[in-house]
Amino acid sequence: MKILSATQTQEADKFTIAHEPITSVDLMERAAGECTRWILEKQGDAARYIIISGNGNNGGDGLAIARQLKAKHREVDVYIVRVAQNDAADFSENLHRLEKDKIAFSIITGAQEIIFPGEHYVIIDALFGTGLSREPEELAANVIKKMNSTSADKISIDIPSGLFGDDNTGNSYKHVVRAKQTLSFQYPKLAFMFAENSPYVGNLAVLDIHLHPDYLLNAPTSYHYITHDFAKHLYLPRTLFA
Repeated sequence: MKILSATQTQEADKFTIAHEPITSVDLMERAAGECTRWILEKQGDAARYIIISGNGNNGGDGLAIARQLKAKHREVDVYIVRVAQNDAADFSENLHRLEKDKIAFSIITGAQEIIFPGEHYVIIDALFGTGLSREPEELAANVIKKMNSTSADKISIDIPSGLFGDDNTGNSYKHVVRAKQTLSFQYPKLAFMFAENSPYVGNLAVLDIHLHPDYLLNAPTSYHYITHDFAKHLYLPRTLFA
């Protein structure tokens, strides 16, 4: 399995949108759907889901997951953190869909506004995606600190917020979500291969969101991840005294 850079990840999305064809917001809906299925299968007994979303594309994933969980009659609390100056287009569309479905959300200005219930709950981290290249500051840093202050299970969407997707240069690890589970889209990120990132990534599941196979086949990379399915084809059965 190939490991692509953050730039190639964006190119794979664009290629799929152009050649499937599919709109970017529908591709986001598909990716969120795979996350929702995983969450309901593995964490479906949670009393409540606390979804913490930024206002970029990763945040759009979080809002779509919130709506899908609500459609399955799960209790969700949605907190939006405007970590970027402008809202991403697909985030805005998913915010509109939340409003249309009358799903409550809070746009917070301080980490203290996030309320964790006393009952069994799961935090879904959709604050930052793979495009992050500098450490979170101020509000975002405090929100990550707030998430890490609880022992509740944390599920990061695509990558734990605060990790850099391609390398660790300049990352002090002061503000990185300590996920129990990371749900990565289509292929693992290079960041997941660094031993020092293990406490943040937790368990890793790679979800197939059906990006166009032609891009994945032809994309150049120096990094590959050996999967069970690949390795079993290399195994040669031996006779007893071979």
